[in-house]
Amino acid sequence: MSDIISFTGRQAVDVPKKCQDPWGGTLPQLCVRLDELHLLAEREFLSVGSRLVEFSDRAGKISEMALSAAGVVSGDEVRGSIAGIRAMIEKIHQYLREAEDEAALNLQVLETILVFLDGIRKNLTALKETAGKLRMLGLTTKIQSIRTGSDRAGFMDLGEEISLLSAEIASVTADLMDESGKLFDFVSSVHTKVKALAVAQQQQVSLIISGSTTVLDSLERLSMKSSDNARQIVDGAGKIRENIAGVVVSMQYQDIGCQVLEKVRNVLAGFCSPAAELASGEGECRLDILIARQSVGQSRTLLGIRDKMAESMENVISSLQLVVAHVDEMSKVAAMVQRNSSTFLRDLGTGMSSVTDFLSRVMASNRAMSENMTSFADTVNSMSKFIGDFERISEEVELIAVNASIKAAQTGSEALGMGVIARAIQKTAEESNLYRGSLLHDLDEASALAGRIRQDIETTAKGKEARLDQMIRDLGVFLDALRYRQEKVMSLLEQLDSGGKAFSHDIDATINGISIHNTIGIVIDDVSMKLQRIAGQILEEAGCANPDEPYDEIADVGLGELPGRGDIEFF
Repeated sequence: MSDIISFTGRQAVDVPKKCQDPWGGTLPQLCVRLDELHLLAEREFLSVGSRLVEFSDRAGKISEMALSAAGVVSGDEVRGSIAGIRAMIEKIHQYLREAEDEAALNLQVLETILVFLDGIRKNLTALKETAGKLRMLGLTTKIQSIRTGSDRAGFMDLGEEISLLSAEIASVTADLMDESGKLFDFVSSVHTKVKALAVAQQQQVSLIISGSTTVLDSLERLSMKSSDNARQIVDGAGKIRENIAGVVVSMQYQDIGCQVLEKVRNVLAGFCSPAAELASGEGECRLDILIARQSVGQSRTLLGIRDKMAESMENVISSLQLVVAHVDEMSKVAAMVQRNSSTFLRDLGTGMSSVTDFLSRVMASNRAMSENMTSFADTVNSMSKFIGDFERISEEVELIAVNASIKAAQTGSEALGMGVIARAIQKTAEESNLYRGSLLHDLDEASALAGRIRQDIETTAKGKEARLDQMIRDLGVFLDALRYRQEKVMSLLEQLDSGGKAFSHDIDATINGISIHNTIGIVIDDVSMKLQRIAGQILEEAGCANPDEPYDEIADVGLGELPGRGDIEFF
């Protein structure tokens, strides 16, 4: 034991040779308790320390994922896509304004065609009445021929010809009225469809474009907000690094505390053999005073590290809890970005799909309009051919009227009534020519208008269709780019969510495995109390209750060098 306790440079004095042991085997017990406390502190220190590098690496990856997720929404590519879609919406809006103007013009033309068709119907009705007049005149001619009692002038044949012509006019008129009625219904139907499409365009598409613009504005604000969120995430990542660094600092204090515990335990263990010799009556009583003085010093050292070690481990726990809090906050911020961007992108995609679908219907309607106007023009052209029949019939009626006048003049007083009939036939022929001319004019005008619509549509159809197809393709590119980024965000956030939860779980498990901060105070207080109580009793009985009293008079007892109380300091 000479290597454990000794004093150098001291004046030797006489000391008692025999003394009772006041420690009663307490020192070994206290050493065991300190050893257990040291092992616990060491084990928890190593447990936390072994995961610090892992935690730091995982926290860095989580921060990177959160930043990437926010960056996808706030980056230049998204802003470029938003600007591109905004430009596309303006192009579509311009296209729709042109389509609206075109629809208004087509409606006006169709309404004019309907006016002409109504005029055709009126002219045909008048021609039908003309046919009725001719029929009556033919019958009157026959009656007049019978009344005269002779058919020398051929009035009976003349009446028969008039009847045949009236029947022919009635037949042609009936056919034309049927065709014109069908055309009127057809054009009315086309007019109704074009008008309905125009109304839908004004109401629905304007709302969709307005809504899409609103969504874009919101998405743009979201992108700007995401930049702020990205800065929040950067700040959170910085705080995570600070907290990890705080854990490292606290762990350094804990490491020093573990070393101090080990040193104190070793010092007290060095007292066990001298104390045992005192108990056997072989030791020097003055040695008991030396052990007591040193025990008081070690007790103070223990009390000095007690709060430091507890505080450092509490700081470790607090720092780790803050890491979890910041990870959770980053996940919440990124999830908010994801939810908002997902909603806006979905609404934008739905709105734009509705617009493109509607534009496709507009193009289909235009193509159908072209086909309808072609069919209309063909029908009008076929109707125009019947005008020749009216012209021929009118000429024949005029000839009959002239013939009737001549016959009446040749017959003399016996056929005075035939002159009146002849003038009536002549007037009817003139009316027929008038109606025929008006009918031909209306048919020509209606056919020309239909041809103009058809030509306008055919002239611009290819260019408009190519323009629309290009807009739809460009819009699809922008929407696909946004959808890709949305999927990328969702993938990153899924990884962030699962990684963050696992990270938080592992940190919580590490925190739950730390108990030294709860144990160290109890053990050190108990050990220190027992050391000071026994040491105080020894020093009081020796007449030196003050443990700081100089001990220059104590001689070297040949038990080795005993470290002074001030040799072991914390921090």
